[in-house]
Amino acid sequence: MPRKASSTRRRARRKPPSAKQLIEKGRDEIAQALGLDILGLTEEELTEALEAPVSMVLGASKPSIEALIKRLKRHLTNVYSMIAAYILENRDRLTAEQLEFVVAYGGRVAAGAVGRLYDEARRLGREDLVPLLRAAWEKYGKPSPVKCPRCGFRAVTPDLTCTVCGHTVSEDEARRQLGFEEMVKVFAETADERSLKEALEAGVVYVTGTGVWTLRLAPREKPGVIIGLSEEEKRVIREHLRGRS
Repeated sequence: MPRKASSTRRRARRKPPSAKQLIEKGRDEIAQALGLDILGLTEEELTEALEAPVSMVLGASKPSIEALIKRLKRHLTNVYSMIAAYILENRDRLTAEQLEFVVAYGGRVAAGAVGRLYDEARRLGREDLVPLLRAAWEKYGKPSPVKCPRCGFRAVTPDLTCTVCGHTVSEDEARRQLGFEEMVKVFAETADERSLKEALEAGVVYVTGTGVWTLRLAPREKPGVIIGLSEEEKRVIREHLRGRS
């Protein structure tokens, strides 16, 4: 006799709900609830922008739009950061509302695009957003020990060029901000003989917010600048070398 079908036969697993289908169903409601309706995105852009956040909070079951909105709001920091990343990637030029959103909520995304956002703020006449952008850079970026006197960002590279506005900072300005002479004295007192000799031979040192280093030992993961040693600073280093021998 043929075997009867078992009543305990395992049911086929349901496919997880599609993020895109849910978004298309409740796109306007979601956008309004999250305050995204002021960003001027097209329906297609809004659908694409929401796909990653919705996928992030989507479980195995199909939630109602109301439940989905509640989930998104519980993860609002990450949701906004994802939306900001989408806007930056897909818009060559930003509107004032988009710029304000990205600067306010982008976090690491905003810090990673600090130069572009600074340019956009100036183009749109939104200099009021620059302090917020500086704060994002200080928190999420890699602030340099030297502040650019033109734009006010601590974003000066080792060759004294500001990555935000392109201004070249003078070495005198960098020395003044760093208190470089005193830092060299500490370096001369505490560094080993090999480092002191290397600094004299190279004639330049790498300076971070915490100290002076030879180029060989420079901690490149720490933002810093390269400063040339004056004759007086070289004399101080030589004196310490002679004192040790």
